[in-house]
Parts: sequence; structure tokens; C-alpha cells
Amino acid sequence: MAVADDLIAPLLRSGYATLTDRRWLMRYSNGRRTHHLHLVVLDGLEWQRRLRFRDALRADARLAQRYALLKNDLVLQHHTDREAYTDAKTAFVLSMVTDTQH
Repeated sequence: MAVADDLIAPLLRSGYATLTDRRWLMRYSNGRRTHHLHLVVLDGLEWQRRLRFRDALRADARLAQRYALLKNDLVLQHHTDREAYTDAKTAFVLSMVTDTQH
């Protein structure tokens, strides 16, 4: 993460913004988020969780479809509130990570 920390200042200068409690950056254009950048430790717990989630969706087309439908529903419900959209899909994402650990 020290390498990632060294990259934060140049990324901020190029237009990204960051949250102070994690290494997650976002870039805005015309008042809207256009990019997300997640910096995690290679082979660390967060890295492994994200790959488990990705792999679970790739392995099960029905599960991927359920996630896509959920996201479509949530974007309609929360089209003006990105944080509410993200919060609303968190339970599904966490259940996927937990289920794929067995």
C-alpha cells in the first residue's frame, strides 16, 4: 500500500477525489462521477474478496442475471443518489462474497 500511497497525490492532481478512510478514488466530470479507482493489496483480503465476487458471477449466469436485474431496479429507484444505489446493493455483494468462501 505504500506504493499506492505514493500514487495518490499525482492522481488527485489529475482530477480524482478520494475518501479519507480508504484507498478508493473517484474522478468527476461535469458534476458526475466518471471513474472509480480501487487500490488494494495484491493477494490481500480485499483483493481476494473482489475476485471471489467476480468469479462467482462469471461461474453462474443466473446469479449474474439476478445481480444485473438488481442493479437495474436500484438505478431506477436511486437515479439521483449514487450513495443510496451503492448502499442498496451492498447486502447482495456481501452475501456473494460470504457464500463463495465455503
